[in-house]
Amino acid sequence: MKWIVMVVCLCFLSSSLLSQDTLYIKGGEKLPVSTLKLKNGQYRFTYNSGTQKGAVIESLVDSFFQLQPAKKSKKQQDVFEQAASANTAKNWNVNVYLSLGLGNNLSINDPSGLPDKSSLSGDVALDVNANYQPANKRFSATNELHYLLSVQKQSLTRSAHLQIAQDNINTLHDIAWRTGKSSSWNINSVIRISSPLITQFDGNYFSNHTGLGRISGLASPYELTFAPGIKYQPNQAFRFSVSPYSFRVIGVTMTDVLAKGLYITDIDALGNYKTFVFKRLGAEINLWFDKQIKEWLSMQYRISISGNYFEQIAKNGMLDGLLITRFRLIKDLYLTHRVSIQNSFSNAFFKPFLNQNILLSYSKSL
Repeated sequence: MKWIVMVVCLCFLSSSLLSQDTLYIKGGEKLPVSTLKLKNGQYRFTYNSGTQKGAVIESLVDSFFQLQPAKKSKKQQDVFEQAASANTAKNWNVNVYLSLGLGNNLSINDPSGLPDKSSLSGDVALDVNANYQPANKRFSATNELHYLLSVQKQSLTRSAHLQIAQDNINTLHDIAWRTGKSSSWNINSVIRISSPLITQFDGNYFSNHTGLGRISGLASPYELTFAPGIKYQPNQAFRFSVSPYSFRVIGVTMTDVLAKGLYITDIDALGNYKTFVFKRLGAEINLWFDKQIKEWLSMQYRISISGNYFEQIAKNGMLDGLLITRFRLIKDLYLTHRVSIQNSFSNAFFKPFLNQNILLSYSKSL
């Protein structure tokens, strides 16, 4: 009789556990739920076999996974199916942030030797995040595009021409395959691409005022970095990737810019500057941090450190970073703080070149 009771209890317990569904909250938290209702923009649910109740705002739900359908009323099952269909639609999460207006442009430790400066600039920034992260699937892909154009004048006189303070377009791609459906470990490849977008003439002008021609433009120069490795992702907020080997390709496509020798100084067999160079970087570490605090604060931080392994990192290491913090003002209007970081350890172990911009942003989620 005892064995029969034990078998019945185990069957009841296993069916209770398997009937648990999961809400995935933005930021990495998982909520096992027994029942689910959508009311007034909130998912209301019960958990712990229906003994406790909870609620979460609909916009904070990242995805939904139904492990095994339990016996539910038709109305309740419709809510689950609605959440499940929303989960399928949210396999792709696309966010677009467009920033326009006046901003503060702060430049510190410029590697060209220019003094630190803080100035008022007209800024245009575009940030696009298109991430494929389905729940309970092994494959995922993070795709980001970040662009910033800052323009300014040395004075308000007519003779002072408009200058480009910053013109950078950067993309980041993290292609990953989890070692198990519930594992935090991934085999991944990190690809980064950077380039100017606007044709820029000597003196950082939009036109050839000095007569010395172009100094940069689209894909002149460009940088492509490839770093395969292993990634640890304990939650949706934090990712840590280590690559035992990485390399960078630097190239110039405009012949007149290439002839100036500004970005590539290597010479080919004919005595001309090479159109691209291949650099081995050795080990690389990538850090990602994405955090949404309710709906008024979001953080998107990216740090990359590369070098010829750790014993020589102080001699030839590189540091690249982009820190974006957004404070929600009203509805889709944000105050955005952007900091870009660059540091070559061969010049100074830790004296990074910092560029800071503070501006207003309009956001749209697709």
